Amino acid sequence: MRTGLQTIMTTLALGGVLIVAGSVHVAWWRTATRNSTALAAEIERQVTASVRHEWWSQVTGAEAAYRAAARLIERDGSPASRDAALTQPLGSMSLVTALAHEGAQGAVVAIEPGARGGEARLQTATGLWPAVATTEPGWVSATDPTDAGPAVAYIGRLSDGSRLGAFVALSQVTRLLGQIAVGRTGGAVVIDPAGRLVVEPVGREMDRTRLTKVSRRVGDALAQRIERGEPVPERISVDLKGERFAVGLSPLHFQGWQFVVIVPERDFLGEIDAATRRVGIGLAVAIALAGLIAAAVARLVLVRPIRAVAADLGHLERFEFDALVHRRSRLTEIDQLSAALARMAAGLANFGRFIPIDLVRELVAHGGRAEPGGKSAHLTILFADLAGFTHLAERLGPAVLPIASRFLELASEVVEQRAGTVDKFIGDAVMAFWGAPRPTPHAALQACRAALAIVAETAAAGLMDADGRPLKVRVGLHSDEAIVGNIGSRTRLNYTAIGDGVNLASRLEGANKVYGTAILISEETRREAGDAILVREVDRIVVYGRDLGVTVYELLGLSVTMTCPAWVESYERALAAYRQRRFRDALSLIDACLTQKPGDGPAKVLAVRCREAIAAAPSPDWQSTHALQTK
Repeated sequence: MRTGLQTIMTTLALGGVLIVAGSVHVAWWRTATRNSTALAAEIERQVTASVRHEWWSQVTGAEAAYRAAARLIERDGSPASRDAALTQPLGSMSLVTALAHEGAQGAVVAIEPGARGGEARLQTATGLWPAVATTEPGWVSATDPTDAGPAVAYIGRLSDGSRLGAFVALSQVTRLLGQIAVGRTGGAVVIDPAGRLVVEPVGREMDRTRLTKVSRRVGDALAQRIERGEPVPERISVDLKGERFAVGLSPLHFQGWQFVVIVPERDFLGEIDAATRRVGIGLAVAIALAGLIAAAVARLVLVRPIRAVAADLGHLERFEFDALVHRRSRLTEIDQLSAALARMAAGLANFGRFIPIDLVRELVAHGGRAEPGGKSAHLTILFADLAGFTHLAERLGPAVLPIASRFLELASEVVEQRAGTVDKFIGDAVMAFWGAPRPTPHAALQACRAALAIVAETAAAGLMDADGRPLKVRVGLHSDEAIVGNIGSRTRLNYTAIGDGVNLASRLEGANKVYGTAILISEETRREAGDAILVREVDRIVVYGRDLGVTVYELLGLSVTMTCPAWVESYERALAAYRQRRFRDALSLIDACLTQKPGDGPAKVLAVRCREAIAAAPSPDWQSTHALQTK
């Protein structure tokens, strides 16, 4: 699976933003959490210290009230002195709900002593005292005289054996704890050594229910630790239905009670969580913006230039050298790469001027090396040159070079446009073939089209000889098996075709001089090109250096662009008569042909042969095949 560069760059940019933002956020979150936890612990310590101070002030106040009442009662045991002692103002000892004395006359209780600025109420009561006998004053669990609710009392016996007690209702402790703000929804409770709630939390029903459940869990854990003899931790964490509570424990040093501060973590981490959500949203927005910016920047600065370079590589692969240019970029590496590609394209374009570009494509496509060797292939070979060029070069000297270059250029373009391979230039001549290095569909027809185009475009180019006359082109075509490949040595190779068929194509090009024609093709080429071309049979010849005869045809044009002229029939009938030794009939038909096409080269050649045969009768073994004595 491949991934685009733009995706990678965007991912890297987003990853960088995410890592940096995440690192900053994690560091901030840890710091904020640590600070918030420390703040919660400090609040817990302050609350604990405040409660402990308030509690002990009430405890010591209750003990002081006991001692003051004891002195008054023991000084004068009269009922009046007792009542005065029980109704004494307690000042700030607001937690003392009752002072009680039980003597010989019975138990008298002062309800709500004057701590609230009101008058105390005296009443008699029974069953106030705990079952335990107390000799020395001390704190015990008791029943509150005011509402029969749970209480603690500081009780002791006086010298006359009577009992005196200062009662503190636990409801008063609850009221005290309810005045303490512990976060938004937290609270404080008191737990005894058995893990029971001495004072339940106050507040909203929902908060009170949650805190009570947490307190009971804490109480159970505390009782188990005490039972196992383990120390009571200062701080624990409790999870209740997915909600976490920070719990601080501090001994009140009273009856083994533990003062417990319960704070939901959301109370002090809620802002952090909210900030985290805000940061998360902001981070997501930042990442989205960064992604868009990164994608835009990557596309503009990196992806677009690299895509352009990749497109240039595609042009290079397809040998479209003209499409490659140096694409300047602000990025040094891309600029250098583009410049190198442009130089490579220029080099390969120049290289392609020396060898067939199709061969280069084959070598590149298959990753092969150019080594000596060849293989047999069916080719259509073309030779073309300018008529009279040798004489022209002799007269013009170096000035002939532009003429030759123009002809070779247009001939090469024609061949390449028609899927041919330019083999080599031989002076002013061009050798080309179809069928290698890749098979060419309709190779013979393509070669015929190229031959006609070379003749036409040379005429259109206006190439002139030294006397100002248009230069003519001679073309020879032959289709045959040939050896094609890298011919030469290991140090110098030439991709070319060799064989008898190549020699025959060259001789056919030269045979045009004999017949005054422009394009001569072999019988094999005519057969392979089929009815798409128009030809006339010129002669059957044996070319120089060859023993076998070959029928040659003049290529006249394409059947889609012209009809066969009438003089073709006249000439071919004359040729048939000549082969049948009807030389006078042949001359008559030749005259008809020359009437239709004055100056026709093959007709004039055939007329000369007919006259020679009439003048000197040929031998019985005479053959109509004509042997050429020159190349």
